[in-house]
Amino acid sequence: MTEHASALAIYARRWYLHRLAAAAVITGGLWTLVPTDMYDVPARDGVQAMLWPLAPALFTALIPAALGTAAGPLESTVRSPLALRLLVSAAAIVLALGVALCGAAVSPAMAFRNTALLVGLAFLGTAFLPPGAAWTPAVFVPMVMWLTGTKATGQAHPWATLLVPPDSATAAALSTAALAAGLISYLFKGTRLVR
Repeated sequence: MTEHASALAIYARRWYLHRLAAAAVITGGLWTLVPTDMYDVPARDGVQAMLWPLAPALFTALIPAALGTAAGPLESTVRSPLALRLLVSAAAIVLALGVALCGAAVSPAMAFRNTALLVGLAFLGTAFLPPGAAWTPAVFVPMVMWLTGTKATGQAHPWATLLVPPDSATAAALSTAALAAGLISYLFKGTRLVR
């Protein structure tokens, strides 16, 4: 049993899962503290948006580091690189669900939808961007949506998925598609992810 425990500890450290878990705890704590009021959007007179839905971006920005290390040289030493990627993906998604639970007190639909979208973007960034830039989709997409995603009336544009009301079926479908596309891309992209 100790062999398995030490192997698990090595894998967790290799994938930076301890950092990802710490980021999940910090993001979850911050998410419970972020006010749910409307904020003035900088450089846009009279436009307000909620800052609260963007909280998962803090956590998802770190996911590519864990995914990238699982897709590195360690893959050449295991029998099934796909199983290794699947394990680290499952760990990242479970931690993301934990983060989403912290936001579920305000709006479960929005919390899980936004977290799924951002996790999907993190997986896509890992699969298609160089390692140094893999975090950018999970950070810049929320910034663009928050800064330019609201109309002059204060309502969110349909493309600003993170800001649309929680009952939007289109936003939920887009988030689910992004998560599925990101996960499939990461799992089956091949060995081009080696750092």
